[in-house]
Amino acid sequence: DPGVAHGTLFGVIESFPTDTLTGAWEIGGLSIVADSNTQFKQEHGPFAISTTVRVDFYVDVNSLIHAILIETRFANDHGGHDGNGYHEGEEGQAFGALTSFPTGTVGVWVIGGVEYTSTQQTELKQRHGAFANGVQVRVEYYLDSQNQRIAREIETVGNRDIGTNGNFLLVGFV
Repeated sequence: DPGVAHGTLFGVIESFPTDTLTGAWEIGGLSIVADSNTQFKQEHGPFAISTTVRVDFYVDVNSLIHAILIETRFANDHGGHDGNGYHEGEEGQAFGALTSFPTGTVGVWVIGGVEYTSTQQTELKQRHGAFANGVQVRVEYYLDSQNQRIAREIETVGNRDIGTNGNFLLVGFV
């Protein structure tokens, strides 16, 4: 497969091209491109705003996210709550290889080809080794008012905690 990073995400459709399905999609705070090579599966209902979908994707050398598969999972009939009272519906969790990170504790981290910003409040945990390029990490994040992914926690993980074949895995709170 093409791309510098591959992964799977589960997120809510925010917008999509309803006529041909190809073009720009907004899913879980990410901009994703669907084209003629993208597989579309609507076995669990039609594509619609606020429907949760699974997206298999790759990130190209220009940091564009391309959909390989977009598949409906279920319709969200309410706003949903994750129970913690913070950033309802705008939070997520991702696993992937760390490809760059700041010298200090604050700045932009690239995990599985996607940027996350750490702040002074971000909890950094090095339980399964030190942070280094290529190390697998888990990031818990939320979207701020500019749809930037702000890391609440970044932690090194063992290989058993990531997706199949070492691919990036993104999970949203439902």
